[in-house]
Amino acid sequence: MSFLFPNKLFYHVFREWMISFIMVSLLMMGMVVLFDLYDNFPDFKEFDASFLDILIFYRFLIPSLSTEILNLSLLIATLFSLGSLHKNNEITAMKASGLNTIKITQPVWIGAIVLCVFSFFLHSYMVPLSTEKASRFFSDLKFRSEEKNRNINEVGLHYNLGFHNHENHRLWLINRLSERSYVAFGVGVYQRDKDGQEKCRILAKEAFYDDRKNHWTFLEGREVLFNVETGVPYRSVTFKEKTMKELNENPSLMVSMAKDLEDLSLFQIKQILDTMPPDENPHVTPHLVKYQKILAAPLTPLIIIVIAIPFAIGGVRTNPVIGISKALGLFVFYILISKVFTLFGETKLLSPFFAAWTPNFLVLSVASFFGFRE
Repeated sequence: MSFLFPNKLFYHVFREWMISFIMVSLLMMGMVVLFDLYDNFPDFKEFDASFLDILIFYRFLIPSLSTEILNLSLLIATLFSLGSLHKNNEITAMKASGLNTIKITQPVWIGAIVLCVFSFFLHSYMVPLSTEKASRFFSDLKFRSEEKNRNINEVGLHYNLGFHNHENHRLWLINRLSERSYVAFGVGVYQRDKDGQEKCRILAKEAFYDDRKNHWTFLEGREVLFNVETGVPYRSVTFKEKTMKELNENPSLMVSMAKDLEDLSLFQIKQILDTMPPDENPHVTPHLVKYQKILAAPLTPLIIIVIAIPFAIGGVRTNPVIGISKALGLFVFYILISKVFTLFGETKLLSPFFAAWTPNFLVLSVASFFGFRE
């Protein structure tokens, strides 16, 4: 029997799969939002957030939640839809008509490829924006609440910050920095030359960053100049106010280094890596691993399809739970091995590139062995 796509059979398989995928995605999205709301509700209450504030926050947050939801929904929908066809003998009838597994599941493969492209757009553009906007909006709610009882310069404080700008050979040490007002207290800036010899040191009681002109102004401080050959200071000048236009380090970048890696967007990670190359600063190696994992993430829908298809349409028809259990087990194995390789990358046992990409190709090989050996 000849079989050319698309035809009624193609649309039948595609419709069953797509309906399952949409329903599972909506259900899981609702569950994740409810769980997140339950977790964040005490904070919203403390910040006196209105119902509209909560809606706006989740409007920003939902795209960043959608990546893992889409992957798990894809797995469940594929297992459910193809498993249902297999249980009803429809897969058996298709194979009896001379169709192989690839032709039967062609609609699912096409859908997975489309999801890979969409996932790339999601990870490279939508998720970074979503993460930044949601984080900024949540911080604004917190800062707005704190401003009712304290000075703006005492809102959103980060303590004992250190920031090394390798590109411009500058080290910043800050006692405390307000993320809200970009005002820092107890500031030390140490300028070195390309050979690592100290050229200049600025110590100030206070400093503030002008985000429109992109430079720092220091208050009540001292500037010390050094002889780079001997390392001996030859000039020390006190000042009440001094604007340093060449110092353009953004406080948001400094604060990003103090935040949890999972809370940073692709754009923020890229900014950190550009400012502090991993080969010069080993502390940002986890950031490079995370960056590579984000680049490798669009391949996940294809991996899930390779995992799900053989177990959904193979095995014993009367006991589909066995095939589903095997597929879920392989998916859990994929998650675990990804975490193990991430740890290897962060501890430099593997390069960040191999740590991020190897689990994908390893699981693809294992799943393909099960799926295409027949």
